[in-house]
Amino acid sequence: MKRALADDWLVRDAILDTDAEACLDIYAPFIRDTIVSFEEIVPTVEEFRDRMRAAIAMHPWLVWWSMARSWVTHTDRNTGRGPRIAGRRT
Repeated sequence: MKRALADDWLVRDAILDTDAEACLDIYAPFIRDTIVSFEEIVPTVEEFRDRMRAAIAMHPWLVWWSMARSWVTHTDRNTGRGPRIAGRRT
């Protein structure tokens, strides 16, 4: 799926080979610096890619991208509500 939101914005399906590392970069501080993830060890990129692969089999994992920022979002599989959004500067 690709859908332009504006000239410099794009929403697309995540690509495992290119987006897994960026998604992990966003998630890792939540593991290291908080208790909200209930995890203690940051997974490797390959482990996170496997998690994404499993999630993508059940629901879309979308990337919201712009020239100024990259945003990663996916539907909350537990509630069916979403998207949940996390972001990082690029």
